[in-house]
Amino acid sequence: MDASLVYNHLLISLGLWLAGILVGGGLGYAGDYLLRNIFASKPQVRRAATIVPWRAMVLGLLLFAWSPFIPIRLGLGTTPAMVMAGLFTVLLWLPFTVGVLMHQWFPASLEVRLLGGSRSLAMAATAAALAVGVFTGGGVGRYLMQQVNLLQWGPAVRGMLMVAALAVIVDLLLGVLQFAIYRDEADSQLVQQALS
Repeated sequence: MDASLVYNHLLISLGLWLAGILVGGGLGYAGDYLLRNIFASKPQVRRAATIVPWRAMVLGLLLFAWSPFIPIRLGLGTTPAMVMAGLFTVLLWLPFTVGVLMHQWFPASLEVRLLGGSRSLAMAATAAALAVGVFTGGGVGRYLMQQVNLLQWGPAVRGMLMVAALAVIVDLLLGVLQFAIYRDEADSQLVQQALS
């Protein structure tokens, strides 16, 4: 392998990382500001917000970022690769930034945080199962790869939507469990400790 390829890869990676921080982090900060104002004025909304399957929504957007849609529209080459990788990076930085900032302002109990982490890992497992299927020939990933190789975009998109729907169902079920274990009084004490 040529050393210039590694150097280019490093430059692209650093550029995408910085773009992710600026765009995804900036959007995440704006999202935190909005949610912080809502949760401060209506604390009961915070508990209800635990059910929202935002992790599955991010996974769905990540699937879109890695779908054939961008190369179909922009062609092949460096530009669509940068757009796809840039979207991917921004979509990871945005929820990360919101989560870190929200935890700073509204700390949750250990149980709620552990279940939130397990929801994120469930989405990662869904994405990993799709990715390994592309390379090993198992699951929906194999089906998607077959459809892309045949240039059958409709079935490929339906397959991605099926994976996204599965992710929403899993995220919602775990969200209901997280909602059930959420304790306002314990979390209120954590907020008071954080503010003092």
